Amino acid sequence: YKVLRGGVQVATPTGTSWTDTGLTNGTTYSWTVVATNMAGDSAATAAVTAAPAPPAPGAPTGLTATAGNAQVSLSWTAATYATSYKVLRNGTQVGTPTGTSYTDTGLTNGTTYSWTVVASNATGDSAATGAVSAMPKPPAPAAPTGLVATAGNAQVSLSWTAATYATSY
Repeated sequence: YKVLRGGVQVATPTGTSWTDTGLTNGTTYSWTVVATNMAGDSAATAAVTAAPAPPAPGAPTGLTATAGNAQVSLSWTAATYATSYKVLRNGTQVGTPTGTSYTDTGLTNGTTYSWTVVASNATGDSAATGAVSAMPKPPAPAAPTGLVATAGNAQVSLSWTAATYATSY
């Protein structure tokens, strides 16, 4: 047999099957087959087309969460064959980064959240990472300003301007 890819002969197998390797994932190719013997060649088969695809990605690893003010920054190790990722907070997808980090914003300080990450490509999705949890929190408060002391009878009253992120003094 003669195997032709895109009209160019690429193989001469003696059996009735053959695997074309070294192709580019996502590119569509066309093949025909011609039977041959000492008397000559047959007509070619009707063309068939296919686009190789990568295997489903492996699961990302090493997911970490770093809490900040009303946000949590996530990072993980890349998964083989991944072209993007799905970030899930408490089981609901909240992001689709193409890289290995994501910052989840708009969170409520003092509330604990849980995240997992799934790797994706044209073939499908991986298993999810193990879950990580974090509680966003505000930064340390700024120093109060404008401290004033007012003396009274056997007492002194103090007052000051509120400090950003302070919850008590």
